[in-house]
Amino acid sequence: MSVLVLDASVAAAWLFDDEDEPRADAALRRIESEIALVPQLWHLELALRCEGALATLDAALAQAAVAEGLALVEPMNPPRQEPSARER
Repeated sequence: MSVLVLDASVAAAWLFDDEDEPRADAALRRIESEIALVPQLWHLELALRCEGALATLDAALAQAAVAEGLALVEPMNPPRQEPSARER
């Protein structure tokens, strides 16, 4: 079974309609049948993107988009990828 390392920018494209990203659509299809891992800072990077969206978009619309997107991502509960010895 292959492993997909999921980037925060791909997950952000799932959350926000204005980020049309073909890679995000392909990744969403892949995680149905593959193991998905995320880098250690993935959760922080995604949270910062959400925070940025809340700061720049109409708050009510942004909150709805974030809630909808998090509902999509949360059940996946992707495990964090452990850093290699070289990254430590």
